Amino acid sequence: MTSADRVKEYIDYVFTQLPLVSSRYALDALIGQYTGMEPEVRTALTQAFETHAATLGYNYADQASNLYRVQASLHEEREEWGEAVACILRVPINSNRRTIGEEERLSHYTHLMRLYLEDENVSQARVYLNKASSLLTSEIPTSLALSFTLYKARILDLTGKYLDAAFRYRDLSYETSLDPEDRYQSLSRAVLCAILAPAGQQRVKILSTLYRDERASSLSYYEALTCVFQDQILRPVHTNLLVAALFPHHLAQGKDGRSPLDHAVLEHNLLALSRMYCTISFSSLGRWLGVEAVEAERLASRMIREGRVNARIHQVDGMMRIPSDGSLHPTPSTKEARLSQMCTETEAAVRRIGQLNPSWLASVSDEAPLGNDEVERGMAFI
Repeated sequence: MTSADRVKEYIDYVFTQLPLVSSRYALDALIGQYTGMEPEVRTALTQAFETHAATLGYNYADQASNLYRVQASLHEEREEWGEAVACILRVPINSNRRTIGEEERLSHYTHLMRLYLEDENVSQARVYLNKASSLLTSEIPTSLALSFTLYKARILDLTGKYLDAAFRYRDLSYETSLDPEDRYQSLSRAVLCAILAPAGQQRVKILSTLYRDERASSLSYYEALTCVFQDQILRPVHTNLLVAALFPHHLAQGKDGRSPLDHAVLEHNLLALSRMYCTISFSSLGRWLGVEAVEAERLASRMIREGRVNARIHQVDGMMRIPSDGSLHPTPSTKEARLSQMCTETEAAVRRIGQLNPSWLASVSDEAPLGNDEVERGMAFI
């Protein structure tokens, strides 16, 4: 009789001959030796256990949890992340016969977050992030809370939410319970995510904090960080420093053929140019950014609309104008004011005529006259 046969026979005896409490102790002892068994013995043990647990599993939830977690740890040692996930998913976390506390449930979900991240399955990692978020309380152990924060930061990073990820990594970089090297790596990731984040006030806020951290000066791309923080143009020498430090998903090209780094550099350089010029044509802006004038105008329009660039677009002239007084809507020039007044007075006259002679107005007008709101919107592009 082989070792596998003996293990199978022993499990049959435990389930059928021993009392419930004794059988649990016997199974705990056997599962404790699982890692030292030969592969065929492990397989026989699992098959025999599941055969009996199919009908009596609710009495052996703890033993099933221990068995599947031990199996998962062996797969993790071999970096078989998909198999490890399959084992953890079989742990009976929802059981009517077994009381499961919030801490154990949070630990279970956090473990799955890590395994899915290692398996490069971000969508499933997000599922368990959402489940775990509702379980966070002040009573959760610090080590578990830190693990959750780290995996949440990684998920935010992988899904392109760089600003949120930067804040999470920054918090980890200040955590004294972590090793200095781990804190430094968190700082580095916080800086990289902040550089990739959409240009705007929130990005300026976190960059200010990170740039003033004394540890930041030892980063290999500190020169690039300085340019970003000081609103200077990022040149190829700086982007090369960033490329060497970024992770593959930061450099992966999207549907438009550009990577997150490419988009970040375009947005940052446009913002930097808005600090340097009062007026710039879209053709010149495109040359600075290395894109066509139409694309430069499209990018500027989006950033202005989102409130991330303080400027106005003048489509007739093909220009972007930046107010020198810092106001988002600068006082119009004398020419613009006179033109606006003339349009308003003309509109008022047309309406008065229409009130006195509606049939005449209908005969000479194919469209309804513009209102003041439409006139003002039109003036925004003059």
